[in-house]
Amino acid sequence: MKCLSLGKVNKSMKTLFSAIILVSLMTISIRSEAVSGKPKLWNASPMKEYTFHVKEKKRQYKNIIKIQNKHGVYYYNSILTEKGEQDIVADAKLNMDFETLEWREINPRKNINVVAVRKGNVIFLTGTFDNKHNNKKEIYIDERKWQQIYQLSMMRFAAKQSKENWVEFWCLNPDRPGNAMVLSAVKKKKETIELYGEKMEAQKLRISIAGFLSMFWSGNYWYRPSDGFFVRAKISGDVFVELRDEKNEKKL
Repeated sequence: MKCLSLGKVNKSMKTLFSAIILVSLMTISIRSEAVSGKPKLWNASPMKEYTFHVKEKKRQYKNIIKIQNKHGVYYYNSILTEKGEQDIVADAKLNMDFETLEWREINPRKNINVVAVRKGNVIFLTGTFDNKHNNKKEIYIDERKWQQIYQLSMMRFAAKQSKENWVEFWCLNPDRPGNAMVLSAVKKKKETIELYGEKMEAQKLRISIAGFLSMFWSGNYWYRPSDGFFVRAKISGDVFVELRDEKNEKKL
C-alpha cells in the first residue's frame, strides 16, 4: 500500500473544513424508535431541507441542505452562501450505511471543481484541484470507511447505546481535495442545550484529526435525542454552526 501524505493543516482548512464538511454535510434523521435494540433509520422521502447558520469570526454563512433516499441511495445537495461571494456547492451519493460512494465539490473561490469516487481501497479524483485543470489523482486508503459527509454517519454512532465510544474514518479535505486524512470521533457525556427555544439533553461528540494532529483541528458536535440529528457544532478557528430551520419538500 502506498504511503499517504496528510499535508499541512492550514488556516483555510480550519475555515472551509469547518464550513463545508461540517455543515454541508449534515442531513438525515435517525428515529429514536428501536428495532431489535437498534436505532431505526428514517427514510428521507419526501425530500428534506435543512437550513444551518454558520458563523466564523466576523463572517456569516447560510447553508441549505437537501437530501432524499431514492432506490437505496441517499442523494445529498448542499449550497453554502456568503453575501457578496459565489456559492460553494457540494453533491454526494451515499449508501444505506452513510458511506460515501461519490462526492463532488464546486468552489469558485478556490478554483475547485472535483469529482471523487471510491473503488475498493482507492479514491479516484478528477477535475480541477490543486491549482491544475483536468487533474487526476489516486489516493490509496485502507478498509476504514470513507465518510465525506461524516455528520450523517456519526448520527448513528451518537444514537447507538454501546460500549464502543470512538470510531475512525477517512475524509478528504474540501479545501485541498488531493489530501485525505483519518478523522476520529469520540463520544462524550450528554449536555443540555437549547434549540428552537426548547432545552434538550443532546449527545456530544468530539471529532478531530486522528492522532497527534488533533492539536491542529477538532470540534465539538451535538446531536438531539429525538432522532439523533446533528444540530450544533463549535469548531477550531472560532466557527459556530447551528440548525435554524427544517421542512419537508416535494419529491425529487
